[in-house]
Amino acid sequence: MDERPPVATTSSTITFPSNHFGEITVPEDRVLEFPRGIVGMPEARRFVFVHDEDGVGPFFWLHSVDNPNLVFAVCEPHAFFPTYSVPLGIEEQELLGIENAESGVVCLILVVPEDPSKITANLRGPVIVNVESRRGMQLILAGDDYPVQALIFSENAKGEAECSS
Repeated sequence: MDERPPVATTSSTITFPSNHFGEITVPEDRVLEFPRGIVGMPEARRFVFVHDEDGVGPFFWLHSVDNPNLVFAVCEPHAFFPTYSVPLGIEEQELLGIENAESGVVCLILVVPEDPSKITANLRGPVIVNVESRRGMQLILAGDDYPVQALIFSENAKGEAECSS
């Protein structure tokens, strides 16, 4: 049984429900395909980036088209972690159709607690999107170079990331 919410499509836009933002209408060419889904949610395959009204700043949303409850606060990594880099293997390059992460859009999934000074970013699980092909993936980086929870508003955020736990 398909439990996807109703999605209305015209020749140039797509409209879908969001439990966080109400109804969202975006150009159809802004829908991103994640062939592998997001870690822990392999069925979540279609997303859009949602920006605040002014569209300025390092924070935005990655919203599922198919699940009105599934939305991630995300940010551009270099706004808080200037030395952050994402290595792509051959398999990831082929899936995305890019040679390196810098050729796409890289964003970090955030955890936003009640106290905004304690927002953390997952540096070990970045999201990479090829905006030309509209394909994306969440990559899980091996090793301990980057923490899963890095405070973005810490003294070290502008330098090297430290684990907040």
